[in-house]
Amino acid sequence: MATRTNSGKIQTIEGRWVQLCREGWPDISAIINGQFVGIETKALKGKQRDSQLKTQASIEHAGGVYLLANKISVLREYLSAVIQ
Repeated sequence: MATRTNSGKIQTIEGRWVQLCREGWPDISAIINGQFVGIETKALKGKQRDSQLKTQASIEHAGGVYLLANKISVLREYLSAVIQ
């Protein structure tokens, strides 16, 4: 099970700003074989922001998996290792 996470801020009709999700949250949130997996997608030369690095550490500290997917092979390798 997986879903794309909408991030950033939007402005309401009344002019208030609403944060869509926690700053630094991965682009895709998934549960694979009962384990939380956060997938951050980046271009080959893309770099994580400080908030993304902190979120990665928090996810891993809590026992989840964080993938920095700057190419599809990162995701394929992970899925091959965990799905039989």
